[in-house]
Amino acid sequence: MKSGLYWQDSSALALRDKIQQGATCYYQKYGTMPDTVQVNPHQMPVSGAERRQVVLNTPAHAVIAIVETIRVPGNIIWLGEAGK
Repeated sequence: MKSGLYWQDSSALALRDKIQQGATCYYQKYGTMPDTVQVNPHQMPVSGAERRQVVLNTPAHAVIAIVETIRVPGNIIWLGEAGK
């Protein structure tokens, strides 16, 4: 990803909920749904299916791939579209 929404969120919300809120903002701003989110490995759930992707609560049940990367600082979420 070269662009997208990049924000700091140290709230107690689950990562899935943070991604859901961000995807809503992304759609309102860009008119398309994001398909990728990059987060610091320390933000990831310990186990479960949500370690690799999140299915959003949208009419199309959008799927967002989760990419763990140390390039994203802790408590930062970078949401966008792969290849853009």
